Formats: sequence, structure tokens, C-alpha cells
Amino acid sequence: MQGLASAAHVGNAQSESILANNLGRLYLGLGLYDQARADADAAVRLARARDDDQRLGTFLITLGRAYSGMGQHELARETLREAYTLAKSCDDHATVAHALISFAAGGGGAVRGHHDA
Repeated sequence: MQGLASAAHVGNAQSESILANNLGRLYLGLGLYDQARADADAAVRLARARDDDQRLGTFLITLGRAYSGMGQHELARETLREAYTLAKSCDDHATVAHALISFAAGGGGAVRGHHDA
């Protein structure tokens, strides 16, 4: 967390957003979904503020996975759909695939009744 504070202190929003997303992914792995959501949300806000569509899709996937872990399946679905649409518009095939995998891995609640992201 010291790295995140340092990035914020020097005003490096790109590094701050990447670090926040990485923390979110770490918390996902630990099953700490509330903390994962908070960090992923911070990463998304920073990326939106910089119009960083290249990273925003990845950050939205982390956020969507956190929502899914929290049982907020509608928010998970909406967030992952946004990640998919954004990645597709940027011709980012890796993030498109990651978004689709996250839909599938999210369990029945996140993907129920949804055939085309």
C-alpha cells in the first residue's frame, strides 16, 4: 500500500490506477470482495479521469469480478458488459477474451440468461 500512497503523492495517476487494480486483484484472490471492489473502483475512476480506455477495460473486469464475489450479480453483469464493449471497440482481443472468461467464471448469477456479452 505504500506504493499506492507514493504514486498518489507524486501525482502519477497511471501508476496509481495500475497499483489500485493490482491490489483489487490481490484481494479478489483472498476472497476479500469489499476491499477488492473499493480498490478496483478507485482504478476505474482514475482511468476514466485520464480517458485511459486501454486500461479501463481490465480495471472494469476486476470490478465486475468483485461485484460477482459480493453477490451483486446485476452490477457484475453490467460492469463486465461494459468491459467487453470497451475492449471490443478498442480492438483489444485479450481483454475481450478476459471479459468473456470472467462472465463464464462468475457463476450462474452473473451470466444467467445472457448469451451475447
